[in-house]
Amino acid sequence: MYAFVIMAALAVWFFDLWPFYSGHFRPLLREHDYEVLFYYENNTEEKLGLVSGIETCRFKASEHARQKNIKESKWTYRCCLIRRSNQCARVDL
Repeated sequence: MYAFVIMAALAVWFFDLWPFYSGHFRPLLREHDYEVLFYYENNTEEKLGLVSGIETCRFKASEHARQKNIKESKWTYRCCLIRRSNQCARVDL
C-alpha cells in the first residue's frame, strides 16, 4: 500500500499532474516554454520572444548579443517560465 502511494506521488511530481497548483513544481523542466528577457549594461530590458526549452533560451540570448556585437560582460539574460495561467515566473540562471 505504501509503495503505491509513493509511486503515485512520484508520478504526480514527475509528470506535473498536481491538480491544485496553477504553476509547476520544477520550473527548470527542459520542455517548458520560456520568454527570453535580455538585459543591456544599463539594465534596459528587451523581450526576445518565446522559445521552447531552457537551452534554447540561453542560445537565443547569446545569439542576440552576438548579432548586436555586445561583449559578454556587458549583458545578461533571464528565462521567464510561461505558466499554465500565462503568468511569467522568472528563472535566474
